[in-house]
Amino acid sequence: MIVEGFPAWQVLLVDLRCHGESAAAAGGAPAPGPHSVDAAARDILELLRARRVFPHMLIGHSFGGKVVMSMARQFGGGGGARLPRPVQVWVLDALPGEVRAGGGVDGAADRPGELIAALQRLPLPLAGRADLIDYMTARGFSLPVARCHAAGGGRS
Repeated sequence: MIVEGFPAWQVLLVDLRCHGESAAAAGGAPAPGPHSVDAAARDILELLRARRVFPHMLIGHSFGGKVVMSMARQFGGGGGARLPRPVQVWVLDALPGEVRAGGGVDGAADRPGELIAALQRLPLPLAGRADLIDYMTARGFSLPVARCHAAGGGRS
């Protein structure tokens, strides 16, 4: 949808290690371990260096969001040619930090579809961040998710 909406943009869509079928389709072997967020970010940084692609924006969804956050931290590091920092990093449907099985705090699950719907119904304007946190937690979302959106993290 992004490519259709912005046809002048150049887009490089990649399969992350252990998250796609490109290696198998090309007859290649999976990348050697350890398989981590930082390793997946290094894979993409190496690809960008090899292709001489210098992005203005990185967009990652879910696990890919964690990968682009790691890429932003790693830009310019490691011995190869330095890449300029991207102008923007968009993280969609991923919170920074560790993910816990079973959802949010005290077993409260954070549901992306319901989260988006709740944010769309948000009565505006709000007096402050505390009102947003109260609104989100009253609808069953965890305090970390409510705080993330109140701090602007949900709009990255």
